[in-house]
Formats: sequence, C-alpha cells, structure tokens
Amino acid sequence: MEAGLPKSTVHYLVVDTNELVDLAVQSFIGQLVAQWRSIIEDEVDGGQALSSLVRMFLGRGPQTVTLKDPSLWSSYTTHAWKRGADEEILACFSMVSQLFEEVLERHGVSDPAIRARSIHYYLLGAVQRNVTLPVPSTEVAFAISSLSGVAIDPDAC
Repeated sequence: MEAGLPKSTVHYLVVDTNELVDLAVQSFIGQLVAQWRSIIEDEVDGGQALSSLVRMFLGRGPQTVTLKDPSLWSSYTTHAWKRGADEEILACFSMVSQLFEEVLERHGVSDPAIRARSIHYYLLGAVQRNVTLPVPSTEVAFAISSLSGVAIDPDAC
C-alpha cells in the first residue's frame, strides 16, 4: 500500500472500506470548506460572498477551490445512503450548510440556518441538473436571492 502499512494495520484503524471512504470524503469536504471560507472571509459584501460560495459549490469558481466533479455530492450521498450511513451524510451536509449560514449571518438575514440549508439543498439539485443541462446563472441567482433574502447579481453566479 502507498502508506507503507500492511492491510492488517489499516483494518485495525477502520472497520471496512466504507468507513475509509466516509473518513476520506469528510476530510476532503472539511478541507474544501476551509478553502472556501478563507476566500470569502475577506469579502465585505454579503451578496458578493454568497455569490462566490454558490459559484464554487457549482464548480464555476477558481479551479483550485472547485470540485473538478461536482457529482461527488450525489455519488457519495447515494453510496452512503444505501448502507444507512445517515450520520456520515449529515456530517458532510452540516459542514457546507454551516458555511452558508455564516455568510447569511454576516449579511444579517433572518433565520440564517434555515435559509442556509434551503440554499444548500437547492444547489444539490442544481448540481444534479447540471449533469444534463446547465442551470442558467440568472435562474441560480433568482433562486438563491429568493431563498436567502439577499439580492445577488446573476453575472456573479
């Protein structure tokens, strides 16, 4: 193995490959969220920060901080859901929703936690649709503005 550990050691640390996948995905998403947070924390305007976050989530942001394959969200969720790994899925969702919540709190919107989850769930659907037909930026901006209460520029999505 690349890590230089025998299989027995790996199996001592994790139950099975599913647990290894869960840990890898959670670690990856944690790192991605940290990168996104560092990018948007300097943006004073709440709408601008929200737009940047939406772009990065949809794979439309700078390539260094964007998922090269945004279908990771649906692929992992399907994989984990089939085996009843609800807590693992929710841990990943929570990291992303929390970041949206932080941006909305900075903008002073009411019910930021509920709005953040709504935005996150909308974007998960948009990722699915993007597989066959990209969601136009104007549609994304309208939906995010409606869900967040923050007017965002369609050209920024």
